[in-house]
Amino acid sequence: KGVYVSVDGDCLDPAFAPGVSEPGGLSFRDVLNILQNLQGDVVAADVVEFNPQRDTVDGMTAMVAAKLVRELTAKISK
Repeated sequence: KGVYVSVDGDCLDPAFAPGVSEPGGLSFRDVLNILQNLQGDVVAADVVEFNPQRDTVDGMTAMVAAKLVRELTAKISK
């Protein structure tokens, strides 16, 4: 048995990920803390709702999405 984690980019505040659609979300650090403190065995994951057309600040949202994928991959490999 395991946990499937899906991170919706819209959970992030645009201050941390300008390429998302919804204002008023979590900070990047908040999401990392949630992921790092998950207790179950993560067996699969995805990061959704990243819109490259809205990512107008030097690819900042793409970098955030990539960091989230890296963190999730680390959780899966343990």
